[in-house]
Amino acid sequence: TGAGGSLAYPGSGDYIYAFRGGNTNTFWRYSVLGNSWATTLANAPSTVYGGGAMVGFSSNILYAFQGGTYVSFWEYNITTGAWTAKTNAPAAIWPGGSLTTDGTNVYASQGSNGVFWKYNVAGNSWSALTSTLATIGGGSSGTAKGGIAYSATLGKAFAISGNSGGAVGSILEYDPVSNAWIKPIYVPAVVNGGGSMVGFSSNILYAFQGGTYVSFWEYNISTGVWTAKTNAPAAIWPGGSLASDGTNVYATGGNSTLFWKYTVATNLWSVLATAPATFGLSNTGYAKGDIEYSTTLNAIFGVTGNSGSIYKNTQ
Repeated sequence: TGAGGSLAYPGSGDYIYAFRGGNTNTFWRYSVLGNSWATTLANAPSTVYGGGAMVGFSSNILYAFQGGTYVSFWEYNITTGAWTAKTNAPAAIWPGGSLTTDGTNVYASQGSNGVFWKYNVAGNSWSALTSTLATIGGGSSGTAKGGIAYSATLGKAFAISGNSGGAVGSILEYDPVSNAWIKPIYVPAVVNGGGSMVGFSSNILYAFQGGTYVSFWEYNISTGVWTAKTNAPAAIWPGGSLASDGTNVYATGGNSTLFWKYTVATNLWSVLATAPATFGLSNTGYAKGDIEYSTTLNAIFGVTGNSGSIYKNTQ
């Protein structure tokens, strides 16, 4: 598969449908019960590339973007196996192009910007909606990032930016009734390799920024507020990780054997016995290695990310 590769489930039945993407028009069907692929379905009307997307609208209908900077929008009838060209998207679809549905309308992001649309199925027409609060997707047409999804339970659509700007990882909420986006909660700075987070209590999270920075933050779930805490003792690299026993927070520095304890009550760090092996590696584009605390065994377990070894710490 390649850029534009995507999956869609029609909401019922045994089959999942797939675009291969990668500038091909290949269209497949997967049987969950049979654990098998059907590769003889009618190909998509044209090649699918970055921004290509597909969504199950009903038990018999799928909708899809071609992507690749094209405006093509198609309908697939599962019963007849036929593709039909529908009204083109209002503008070219880029990486981050994505589709979701509430069962009546189809919602879409254009990709590589904040443009957001609604497709009226009954009227075969598009309309502009309030733009998202962060860019969805980005990059070359060979890149697929970001996406949107609808929650029938909440009656809301959600989007993830998927890009490396200031809104990295932002989860955005959209209310179709008010046509409004709820402001996302951003972390205090861009997070990179070694960035990690741990739940300390039912209301408090702690996090490393990573990316060779020393920043360490506390997040209050009730208030939605981030607070800077005492910096880590050294720069955090890939392999930086956090775990908690409910009283203290334990951490690896990444790309090293460094192992620390953060005392929540005093907001202070202390150095512990070094790990028996290096966690992570030096390339900031990667995140490897992790530690986890077991309440049952009262011990911390760690995997380096560089080998198959699992280590145990009982201090």
